[in-house]
Amino acid sequence: MKRKRDGWSIVLAGFWNRMIFTPDWVIPRLFESRESDVDVFVTLLPVLPIVFRDEKIAHVQMEVFSTRLLFRPLRLDDDECLLRTQEMVRIILKALPETPVQAVGINFTYKEEIPPGHVVAMFNDTDDVELNQQNWTIQERKVTKKLTRGTDVLNLAMTFDGNTVFFEFNFHCENSTNAQAVLPAVEGRRILDLRDAARALLQEVYHLEPESEEEGDDEHPGEG
Repeated sequence: MKRKRDGWSIVLAGFWNRMIFTPDWVIPRLFESRESDVDVFVTLLPVLPIVFRDEKIAHVQMEVFSTRLLFRPLRLDDDECLLRTQEMVRIILKALPETPVQAVGINFTYKEEIPPGHVVAMFNDTDDVELNQQNWTIQERKVTKKLTRGTDVLNLAMTFDGNTVFFEFNFHCENSTNAQAVLPAVEGRRILDLRDAARALLQEVYHLEPESEEEGDDEHPGEG
């Protein structure tokens, strides 16, 4: 299986004042890099994010929307990069503790381009014939599950487009107060523990092998 790069992220859903996130405020706090090492993309359109991207030192991309902050690790096979991404989230939460934050999502997406029969069989429907009789063609099939284990909540979505199967893992923490309250969701080695939990499900439940050395990752975020 391949890791789908644009499906690996930490998302802080809430209400963010985009005016705070200037290069002078963000770069010294988060990137520990020279300003020249961080690419900054600023847009005047509020629907598009302000983007901070460091491919030289931190290897993390941060995207600022008014309704969410999105942090993307750029080296998915590097535990230190994943931990650095999580630490950036912690820094923001601690720096802006009263910001309304509705949820934290830690996300991992994998794809299997040649899915085995037992995986494809999960998407078998009972209405194929009837739909064809009405001249409808199924373009995509999706199976979703909400799972809990202790205090962990996982929204698992599996999608089959006729060729490739995608496994989207969203480890979800809801919140009704502020940024300070969600700090426990990104403590310690949380991102690595959840990554390992996703891999264990792929291996032990679906009998798939994640991120083989031969396959590696797919395209870079924003590419392809």
